[in-house]
Amino acid sequence: MSSRSLRRASGVALVAGGVAGTIVPALHPAHGAGYYLHAMTGASHLLLFCAVLLVSLGLPGLAAHGGGGRWAAQIGAAATFVGLWCLDGTHGLIDGAVLPALAATHATFAAALASGRASQELLASGPLGTITGVGIPLFAVGSLLLGITLAREGRLSRFVGWAIAGAWVLAPVSFMIPALRGVGVALPYVALAGAGVALLRRDVPVAVDAAERVHGAA
Repeated sequence: MSSRSLRRASGVALVAGGVAGTIVPALHPAHGAGYYLHAMTGASHLLLFCAVLLVSLGLPGLAAHGGGGRWAAQIGAAATFVGLWCLDGTHGLIDGAVLPALAATHATFAAALASGRASQELLASGPLGTITGVGIPLFAVGSLLLGITLAREGRLSRFVGWAIAGAWVLAPVSFMIPALRGVGVALPYVALAGAGVALLRRDVPVAVDAAERVHGAA
């Protein structure tokens, strides 16, 4: 794949994944009785899983083209990749496919899941709690390292870099205010969608310049 094709593919993946992740909070039903039997529980979390997958596909191109090949951008993208899968990847799969299926098909599990807070209890203990504990600092450090490197390199809009770095800083703050919790979850995806747009826009000056040369030759 050529450098230009990689940039375009990464841009499209980031935009698609970022938009998908951004709308997940709006589709997510409230926790409570019947949560795992609600039609939108599975749908919203499987959309989150797809968002993580798409964003992951776009991160290598973002680090390569936006970070100018800097090791800091590469390490930041790798840490963001692993952290994102530890957090939203596992959450999307468990709440999108595993727990709803158990609640719908097994009476014993249905009774245990009736409160609608099983995933939150799993996050507090056991292997999933450990995975989440590893994912949080990885995603935080990765986002900061990648975002700051993008902003300093200036190959894309510097605002994109600072948005990626700042989104993770602001997200935990929003969790202290229940009304803003959905916004906090969406912030990293909004920033990554913006990065995808910036990657795609890098083709615009090239296309304009080529058109001007053709016009001048004519």
